[in-house]
Amino acid sequence: MSNFLAVATVTAALQRLLQQPVAVDVPGARVTAERPDSVSPASNEPTVNVYLYQVVADPAWRNQDLPTRRPDGSVVQQPRAALDLHYLISFHGKDSELEPQRLLGSTVRTLNARPLITRQLIDAVVAAAGAAQDPKYPWLVTTDLGDAAEVVRFCPLTLDLEELSKLWSVFLETPHALSTTWTASVVLLQQDEVVQPSLPVITPALSVTPLSGPRIDRVEVATDPGLPVTDDRTIRIGGSRLHADGVLVRVGGVELEPASATDTAVEVALSTAPAPLRAGALAVEVVHPWLVGTPPSRRGETASNAFAMPLHPRVTEVRLVAGAVEVDAAPPVGRRQQAALELLDPTTGAVERVLAAPDRPADAGTLTVPVAGAAGGTYAVVLRVDGVASPVVRDAAGTITFPLVTLP
Repeated sequence: MSNFLAVATVTAALQRLLQQPVAVDVPGARVTAERPDSVSPASNEPTVNVYLYQVVADPAWRNQDLPTRRPDGSVVQQPRAALDLHYLISFHGKDSELEPQRLLGSTVRTLNARPLITRQLIDAVVAAAGAAQDPKYPWLVTTDLGDAAEVVRFCPLTLDLEELSKLWSVFLETPHALSTTWTASVVLLQQDEVVQPSLPVITPALSVTPLSGPRIDRVEVATDPGLPVTDDRTIRIGGSRLHADGVLVRVGGVELEPASATDTAVEVALSTAPAPLRAGALAVEVVHPWLVGTPPSRRGETASNAFAMPLHPRVTEVRLVAGAVEVDAAPPVGRRQQAALELLDPTTGAVERVLAAPDRPADAGTLTVPVAGAAGGTYAVVLRVDGVASPVVRDAAGTITFPLVTLP
């Protein structure tokens, strides 16, 4: 890896690499590193100008250093940037003596024969920077490109006439000169950070997890599949590959420990939930934790398909208070849940009236719904939360006996 001087070092090394051969091939030729519009064509001096016009991220190295940090912010490895440097090399001199073309031939021959920036070349750049008299780029004394694990290589970059004309159009009022483009890659820049070493492995642990995860086919009340699921019942989950060490059941995001588990059935009591469940459509999953080490610790999981289960609200008590119906509900109705009361004919079960519950500032176990304008009589009460209705109790004749409310 290299410090921030690596890019400038590559340019200085390219300039130094070309200086001796072009001076031999075209006497008096020099190599500069200036903007093309700064090179004066009127002097007709044989000149090779090296200009870095574009820097792009190297695609092969772009993701090699990810991630560089752990979740706690500590450094896993030194963050680094991998760059490809694009150079425009232009040639100037007397066209009558074909000097630009001779300089082009000398440059291409040199870069083709010596495409690497060797450590000897970088050492020469550093020595020139630290010379006692007339130092060349003195700030490059502290460059460490020579210690980089990757050697920078030059490769020709082919641009068609349109691309080359667009490149030269960037330099306004600058006449086109014979030129070629080359790429220097890869240049690795690294930020020095204190790396926290990983903890050693004291005791290796091996865990085996099957490729095929659990699958849920049905969810029903354990005692009677025909009953609606409420928060005070035990449900049976049917499917395949359900049993595993430490198996859990996730209902609406809440994890529960099952009362029993086999490969084809898992039973869990919803009343054991550490927090009240929400009435409505809930996702049920069977979870196989990945337990590793001694004592076992959870390092991941394999979850089944999410099975939609309607959790019906329960009306535990209903009463008439000051022209409003009060309903005690279990589980509590969430602040953002949609709730409504349906008043039914107890004999036929037909819906006589629907009363929307007012908004609640917080979760509520008791709902108060005004009934102004409703006709007097005895009604069965159904609480509907997020589209799921509460069950009612019927006698042998099918008449609803609970919950009931009598309106004056």
